[in-house]
Amino acid sequence: MIVISDTGPVTNLLQIEKLYLLKELFQRIIIPIGVFAELSHIPEQRLALEALDWVEVKEAPQGELFNKLLETLDRGEAEAIALAVDSKAELLLIDERKGRGVADDLGIRKTGTLGILIRAKEKGLLSKVKPEMDKLIKETRFRIHAELYKGILKLVNEK
Repeated sequence: MIVISDTGPVTNLLQIEKLYLLKELFQRIIIPIGVFAELSHIPEQRLALEALDWVEVKEAPQGELFNKLLETLDRGEAEAIALAVDSKAELLLIDERKGRGVADDLGIRKTGTLGILIRAKEKGLLSKVKPEMDKLIKETRFRIHAELYKGILKLVNEK
């Protein structure tokens, strides 16, 4: 399975110490050079990523699609989407609303940090999603709309 990731899911999972879920769920992820550069602004993140043999850093195609994407998205998102299209990825990991909308328009299957947590619980890798969502809210800049939060708890049978 080819899985491409944007910055958000990787950094969010790193911050709540759940990055290992990506390996457990997907065995391997690919991040574009631009995403690696964004993640590398924090030295601890760079060191953590460099130590992982299941994260591959790959150059994204810089063609017409990429240039069009750069008109509305940041470099990391544009590279992640362009690489997902070019490599015919089965899944794109992305959190930002604008990028998710573009992925939808291009027919790219996607999930974000919350979807990863849900999938991890479904696979028995997490016993509860609520504590992880609470950590995201308290320890990162991640925002979850109250209705989405309630909906996820209902979906995963938690209170």
